[in-house]
Amino acid sequence: MPGINCLINPKGITQQTQKTVADYRQSFADTFPHLKFASLLPCREVLITISQHKGYQVWTEEFQGWQIFYELQDNSLLTPAFKDILEQLQNPATSLPDLKNSWNLSFNQINSGFFLLAINPNLHKIIFANDALARLPVYYTQQQECFIIGRDISFVKAISNQLTLNPLFLALYLSLAYVPGRGTFYKEIDTIAGGTLGIYDWLSDSLQISSQPELRFVEPNYGLPNKKWLAELEETFLTICNSYSSNLPDLISLSGGIDSRCVAGAFKRNNLDFTAISFLDADQTAKDDVLIASQTAKLLEKPHQVIQLSLCSPEHYEKLFYLKAGLNYLSVTMFLQYLERILVLYPDSALFLTGDGGDKVMRYLLPDKQLADEKQWLNYWYSQNAVFSSKSAAELLGIEQKEMEEYLLNLIATYPTKDYNYKYAYAVLAERSARWAFEGEDRNRYYFRSETPFLDYRFYRLAMQIPMEQKKDNLLYYRFLAALSPALAKLRYAQHQWSPAKMQNPCYRYLVNKTRNFRIQYRKPKEDLNWQPKFGEQEYLITQILKQCPNLLLQDIMPGAKDIIKLEYLQKLTPNQLGTLYSCLCVITDKCRRSSL
Repeated sequence: MPGINCLINPKGITQQTQKTVADYRQSFADTFPHLKFASLLPCREVLITISQHKGYQVWTEEFQGWQIFYELQDNSLLTPAFKDILEQLQNPATSLPDLKNSWNLSFNQINSGFFLLAINPNLHKIIFANDALARLPVYYTQQQECFIIGRDISFVKAISNQLTLNPLFLALYLSLAYVPGRGTFYKEIDTIAGGTLGIYDWLSDSLQISSQPELRFVEPNYGLPNKKWLAELEETFLTICNSYSSNLPDLISLSGGIDSRCVAGAFKRNNLDFTAISFLDADQTAKDDVLIASQTAKLLEKPHQVIQLSLCSPEHYEKLFYLKAGLNYLSVTMFLQYLERILVLYPDSALFLTGDGGDKVMRYLLPDKQLADEKQWLNYWYSQNAVFSSKSAAELLGIEQKEMEEYLLNLIATYPTKDYNYKYAYAVLAERSARWAFEGEDRNRYYFRSETPFLDYRFYRLAMQIPMEQKKDNLLYYRFLAALSPALAKLRYAQHQWSPAKMQNPCYRYLVNKTRNFRIQYRKPKEDLNWQPKFGEQEYLITQILKQCPNLLLQDIMPGAKDIIKLEYLQKLTPNQLGTLYSCLCVITDKCRRSSL
């Protein structure tokens, strides 16, 4: 959300259900007054709720008895091929495989993130679909006398008649800040995968879903040299940036890295007006990023606004939990404050552009050492990605560490490769880049239309066709930035002394890589308890965590909490660890409520 939510009850939507939804809508409207809400009853069995704002809208159309709702900000979803799907469904004998050809024709014409829901009361059916990468998280659950599908996890939670937290999913979430391989930590609620076409018949309570998760894993093309790839990448990226045309002011959230710098360079090349915008956090950790961002804006002769953030208040934590129910973990609460401050400056909304995804689709993702088997894969995965070790997460949730390991190994077994190095790269793309990052991007949409050209499927597909070996040392990425803007490539990377231009020199790159490889070779596995200096919100997080520990529900689902979570333990955790632990506890106790809103 914002977006479309749908509740279906074959026995009819009751007055009590309508009141529950109305109360939910009012609560949301009180908290986020810039959002506009509407509820519809297309028939007695179906209830639709829509939320939108000036920058992000839900479109509606009708076609041969179908009431169609969709989220797509660039062009219409009602292609001739999709209309053909709706016409075929008029035949009761039509099944999902019958629609495959028409779906692929329609699907291949759309590269942006989208979600579509169409309802036909006469046929007692709904049809739903999404984009190749599942850029817009869509949650669904099929329960007794209830089918719910929608863009808002808090709506799906509020209306569900059964919810069960899974300790294994919670342990994975505590370890990684997301649940790999699925959408939520509830047994009953999941997210639809990329490239989904689904049909639900509420008379028979039958659900058919066909997904194409393999679209994330693009077959590499070994036939082109780097110069050819570079030219295609540059042309495609410029075309995508140029397509973001609207009446909204364009804002580029600029850091000191390469990703957002590429977006700014492309906009400058296309002669598109934009304002660069950055934040300086209360602990001043982003100070060097702001410095490089300011230099970037100055080189491009564009205005640059720096948002000075304060320590987050309890209200910010409660709001973020209310929005995403823990799926966007509470360590990033300051970003909500950033969005709110921008909304004050742009109350009529804006197009919010980021470089999200650049560090995944353009970089060399293979491990720095060969992974020969499952054990080596697990060790490397946790060393690079874990917030809490699997051992600590398992102890807190009272499960066997082996359960977590088997879950991850079963997941990567589904990837289209037997090479463990490539299994690692695919896990970064399918899990870290999707389960974690897409929820953050969706948080942004509550305030603005949020886009990133790196995850437009045209660019994603092209970048993934480039063999990983040709991205070695990230040289292709450095050259890509230099092609978009030679001047920006000369600016150093924030928190480092090297620049993308310098890294194109083989001798300089060799020295940097040797130093980095030396550190990696002797790097010790991450320990949960490393002494950390105090940070701004440490006391608040520790206080809130300790307050929740006596909760009987917490002790039941997280039995290790009573023995492990103590003041001396919490004081040694990093900001990310504290924020993730607090998120996990809030999910269990549901205590991060809007009590003070």
